[in-house]
Amino acid sequence: NGDTGVIQFIGKTAFSHDKLIGLELDVWSPNGHNGTYRDTPYFDARAGHGFFVRPDLIIAKIDPNNPMPLSTLYDKHEHIRPPTVKKSDRIRLKNGLVGVVKFKGEVDFSQNRYIGMELESKHYNGTDGTVNGKKYFNVRKHRGYFAKETEVARLLTSMGAKTLSTMKKLKSLTALPNIGDRVRTVKGKTGTVRYVGTTGFAEGTLIGLELDAWWPNGHDGTVKGQRYFQCMAGRGYFTRLSHLTENMGIKDEQSKLIQVMKDYDEDDEDAADRQSVDNAHDDDGGAG
Repeated sequence: NGDTGVIQFIGKTAFSHDKLIGLELDVWSPNGHNGTYRDTPYFDARAGHGFFVRPDLIIAKIDPNNPMPLSTLYDKHEHIRPPTVKKSDRIRLKNGLVGVVKFKGEVDFSQNRYIGMELESKHYNGTDGTVNGKKYFNVRKHRGYFAKETEVARLLTSMGAKTLSTMKKLKSLTALPNIGDRVRTVKGKTGTVRYVGTTGFAEGTLIGLELDAWWPNGHDGTVKGQRYFQCMAGRGYFTRLSHLTENMGIKDEQSKLIQVMKDYDEDDEDAADRQSVDNAHDDDGGAG
């Protein structure tokens, strides 16, 4: 998102499965802290300058003796105009966080316009909607998050909070998807099917997805020590058929090839079965 800072911590924490990097940001952030989370100090930073980030969200190492313009750090295609959002919309940020817009407008702490979100789950950089003693919106502790309008990656649900109840009324899929299919969940998540079957942690048939975007509560395809499929940490997600609303088919070439080979093998088996039946008829005729 363009923030820069100095690395003060690298390692595991008590609140995340991923290895995290603790930064002391060059510029104060409304989501910043002092390097302490849940009364555990991980590093020292000025108030509002501490920030945790996953390694895959760091895009460049900057030489302080030869700083480069931020514009050189991004692909030219990333300068696409972000979607227009309004209060109650459900959105996804470029860093993968998902939530409902609770505030949009001018703030006292920056000349930029900001969006205030209620996140789907607690986050280590989350707030309660208060910055410098001013309450911008009401939300539970660690569930609030401020972002610039340019940080919005996707509008998931227009009028999100109100529409979620409507989304639950959408018709669920009736047929299980195939491995490699891209699907959409009732909550707007999209991803590729990597597993379909039973598990050791829940009853019934579950569908394992590799999400298109990182999710704070995601995994790597492993649950309670059992691996069901492989994906990047934070992208694994299990759901049920009743929670899927759309099957968009196979998109990536590798999955297409796997499905083609599967169909070929099934056709081959069918042909072999037919040949066996024909041979059986020939044998019966000879015996007669």
